[in-house]
Amino acid sequence: ELLVERAWLAIYEMDVNLRVENDGDDSDFDVFSTTDLQEDLSVGESTDDDTKLSKAEKTKLEQISRNVLTKMKTIRKKRKDQENEAVEVEKKKESKKKRKRKRKREQDTSNRGVIYLGHIPHGFYEEQMRGFFSQFGKITRLRISRNPRTKRSRGYGFVEFAVKEVADIVSEAFDGYMMFGRTIVCKSVKPEQVHKNTFLGSSRPLKDILRPKNMVKLEKKKRTAIRTKEQHAKRIKALIEKERTLRKSLKEAGIDYDFYGYEQQAEAQKSSRITFED
Repeated sequence: ELLVERAWLAIYEMDVNLRVENDGDDSDFDVFSTTDLQEDLSVGESTDDDTKLSKAEKTKLEQISRNVLTKMKTIRKKRKDQENEAVEVEKKKESKKKRKRKRKREQDTSNRGVIYLGHIPHGFYEEQMRGFFSQFGKITRLRISRNPRTKRSRGYGFVEFAVKEVADIVSEAFDGYMMFGRTIVCKSVKPEQVHKNTFLGSSRPLKDILRPKNMVKLEKKKRTAIRTKEQHAKRIKALIEKERTLRKSLKEAGIDYDFYGYEQQAEAQKSSRITFED
């Protein structure tokens, strides 16, 4: 009885390995069909009393084969479910990409209007601007120009409305509008004048647009770092060259203007040095 059970388990493991190697081919499981099982059992019914299976052995063998078949069917069903699930996930990914591309293609920007805003006061940024102009109509995109290094506002930006007429009304109403001590410049921008990168990065969250706080500390540390004599001399040389270029530009423009600059400061520092002798 133990030998029979071990034999069936060995066949089961062998066919499971074949199932994995064939990658989804269920033909290897057909060897455990009921017909084949009956034929295998009938082979044992020989005229020879020594080879004839007893009723108990035959029942035990049938039970073992049923268990093997049940386990193999369970494995086959589980793997089939996993394959179906993987296919569904891929379909969902593809359909999501298709829907996104379709929305992008169907997005009609011909009826949209863009306005230019200049002399933007401090504190009137993305969130405040969106909240203020949303009362006139739906805003599709909004972007304030910022310094790429410091992320500070450059004082101008662009707002896109879903309806062109709304943009025209806003530009007429707010051109010359006084806000926080500044005169707002508001102009309507023609569709052919809108650059493709005008609203580049406007869809990002505001926390990603603004400068990380740790960068402030790093740049402060860089500015306040102690310079070597070579670094200091290089910096002074660059400032003097820049100043000479400015003086030359003033002279070419016919402006007679002299001022105390970096070159005079460097000369004064040299002359005021005191050397000590031993």
